Amino acid sequence: MASAGTLLSDLDGKTPVFNKDDDLVNKILADMNIPSQNNPVSGRVINSPNPNSTYQTIDPGNATAHVIGKDYPTTADFANLMYSQAPYSSLPPQPTLIETKGNMYSSIINQIKQPLLVAIIIFIVSLPIINVLIGHYVPKLLRIGGDLTTVGLILKSVIGGLIFWFIQKILVPLMI
Repeated sequence: MASAGTLLSDLDGKTPVFNKDDDLVNKILADMNIPSQNNPVSGRVINSPNPNSTYQTIDPGNATAHVIGKDYPTTADFANLMYSQAPYSSLPPQPTLIETKGNMYSSIINQIKQPLLVAIIIFIVSLPIINVLIGHYVPKLLRIGGDLTTVGLILKSVIGGLIFWFIQKILVPLMI
């Protein structure tokens, strides 16, 4: 078997013996400008942090970027910053209403939305099937001829109002 190496007990008190591997290591360390036993530092040594790394040095002082003056900010400070009239936070000026075809059509559509919705609801409530359903579930609201009594007409108008309220208060906010 080839030599297995040197025992630690044999190294006590003896001067180290350098071989070719040690010389190679010393040469590499010298090329890297790292001091070693046989290589005193020659040239410039780069100490930490390494300029090629992304490691940031830690400032030993306390972080004071959050401090306004010498005090911690209060809610009033934040409110003043939020509602200040700085040029970067002010709202853009509102455009003036110029009557163009696009504005005119959108204005007409906005004015017609609710009346059109009411017309559709009246059409649905006026269908004969609604009279049949009311007569089927509450026969007292029908006259002998099959038309609705005054109470039946009030019920139909309440149903229409409830449908309009449901669309305006429940469906429209869900679509926005």
